[in-house]
Amino acid sequence: MKKLIVFSFFFLLISIFISSQGIQILSDKISENIETFFADKHQVKYSIIRFENYSSLSDLELQRFYGLTITNLERSEAADFKDILTGFNNGKGNFDLNRINEVNHFVTIKLINNMGKLGAGVIIYNRNLNRIVNIRYYEEQINKREIELLSIKDPGVSSREYFKVFDLRVNKNLLNIVSCDIKGTEYLFFLLTDRIDIYTIVKNSISKKSTRRINWEKPYFPSIKNEGNLFLFKENSEIFFAAGSNFSKYSYVYKLEGSELKSHSRMEFSIADVIKINDIRYIAGFNYNFGMNFYKGKLFLKQFKHLNFNSGETFAKTLPDFYSAAFYKEGDDFRSIFLIDLDYNMRVFSDTMNEAAGFESKFGSTHAISGNVIAVSDHVDKNDRLRMLKIGNIMTPLFNIRIKGEIKLIKNGILKGYKGFWIIVENNTKGIVKLNLQFWRKNID
Repeated sequence: MKKLIVFSFFFLLISIFISSQGIQILSDKISENIETFFADKHQVKYSIIRFENYSSLSDLELQRFYGLTITNLERSEAADFKDILTGFNNGKGNFDLNRINEVNHFVTIKLINNMGKLGAGVIIYNRNLNRIVNIRYYEEQINKREIELLSIKDPGVSSREYFKVFDLRVNKNLLNIVSCDIKGTEYLFFLLTDRIDIYTIVKNSISKKSTRRINWEKPYFPSIKNEGNLFLFKENSEIFFAAGSNFSKYSYVYKLEGSELKSHSRMEFSIADVIKINDIRYIAGFNYNFGMNFYKGKLFLKQFKHLNFNSGETFAKTLPDFYSAAFYKEGDDFRSIFLIDLDYNMRVFSDTMNEAAGFESKFGSTHAISGNVIAVSDHVDKNDRLRMLKIGNIMTPLFNIRIKGEIKLIKNGILKGYKGFWIIVENNTKGIVKLNLQFWRKNID
């Protein structure tokens, strides 16, 4: 999602292919209207009971457009959506009306062609009041290629689909997260504004083990919107954590002993990764533009040879200012770094810091890399999108789904032995901020 800079202040099937184009936009508008209408209602159960088609879409295309639309409704917490569709025949949806006693609101959708655009009328009917309570009409320009994608019989992408396996309400001061397996036990480390909380994962719940307070040293840079980094790295059999922020010049390294974090050293940049260049290991990191919500365009590389992390020589490489950075490695060997700059462009720099060709699309402000997959937020103003992109073929998403709220952070990690991505999602409703922590992984079961 687009970041507001603070100065000292089918259906997921089709969405895999179509990113922020007409079909996706129209289906999102339909589902967002329905979700928004029911957002402040209580005990709502509803179904789509009529889907009429006066457009040129075939039954297969209608089925997939319908599936794309209800994907968001099925995930929504605004109301209880019940899908009673049995199929499409001759441009008309068939519904199991014997089940309408289960619901108290009906939805009707009507598609038309209008001057080369696809239009959609949405009507919401309150069964208890016996009247129509909401009517909306939307239309979007749809290109031929999008319709062709709706008609694909077997795109062969189901094995690449990602899904959410963890969703937990968390402290609104959560800035960053690390997950790891230590001797067969999975841990979560939460960086908050004043501490690191340590949890173990048991089934789908977490259990708190300990807390490490952070005494951020001066100089201190007040920030209206606090942000922070947390990174785990290993030296021989020792496990270390580095915590940095946009409100303090120094970052701090802690050594894990049992389930406790013990102070180890202080750094003058936030550690982002440990990489190998020409068989030499480096601690790699950045500094925020302190007090603000982006990073200065400088990569620090400190030779990593001993447990005294400040002993190695430090090199600095110039980069553009950026919102987020992720290292692409083969094993430990550094291959390239991907940045989201302040214009929301994704920029790629090689191991020699030469810039490769960029991408035409705009991206969100946060991303992470796991293996050869980039998870990235979207360049939108309202509800966000989580996209999975394959390095080497960035413009053809492996996965694309709408997220209700704003993605504040994406971080690679593990859960139950599977690699995937943690995302922190913020919802701000009438000034009340709520954060949820989610884990998304590849569907390989």
